[in-house]
Amino acid sequence: MVRDTDGKPVRNAEVVLHPVKRKGKQDKGELDLKTDADGKTSMDGVPYGRCGCSVGAHFQTFGEDYEVDNRSWRLQ
Repeated sequence: MVRDTDGKPVRNAEVVLHPVKRKGKQDKGELDLKTDADGKTSMDGVPYGRCGCSVGAHFQTFGEDYEVDNRSWRLQ
């Protein structure tokens, strides 16, 4: 869940997923998503493997790499 500094959900935060190569570099292709009114986003069909995730809202950005081990992905 994307939350602001007051702990409230952030609506319409930009979430970008991109594949990560074995050496940690960003690979080609990306998925662009937006959070809903509860600050959540999800999608089916995310490829298995290392995935970079960056979230941008209110002039702030957060980035982290995750290992996707099933096809249903949720940012919470």
